[in-house]
Amino acid sequence: MARSQSKSVKDLYQNSESKSSNEGKYLALKSLAEANKDDIAALRNFLIQKGDEVKFIEAIEEMATSSGIVYEITSIDVKPQNGFKEDISVRMNVDGSWQRIMSFIDKLEKTSFGITVQSLNVDHLLDKGWNGVIEFTIYREK
Repeated sequence: MARSQSKSVKDLYQNSESKSSNEGKYLALKSLAEANKDDIAALRNFLIQKGDEVKFIEAIEEMATSSGIVYEITSIDVKPQNGFKEDISVRMNVDGSWQRIMSFIDKLEKTSFGITVQSLNVDHLLDKGWNGVIEFTIYREK
């Protein structure tokens, strides 16, 4: 009987110690999150949120239209990554003047979302301006 009571007291102590440790970890994480809330918000704003892809593609199309280029998105490929983000590779055909295509690229690179232009391959067509392919990566939160 004394042994079972001793084991019971020991179990209660360990459970109490475990709860206290978990509460301490929670408070430390809460404090860390509060201290870094601006950086966390900036990262969240940088990544496209899951479910906002259509709205974001529409924003890209608006950038292309306002730049005065003719465009067609030919592929969108989601590449899962380890961690908290996914990469979305986009391939887009473009036609227009050199200045207008560069204006579009500039808008892509200056957007507040996470976009990296991977490649630009354009050719000059006599009397028709430039045409080619832009490949870029969009970063999305998982």
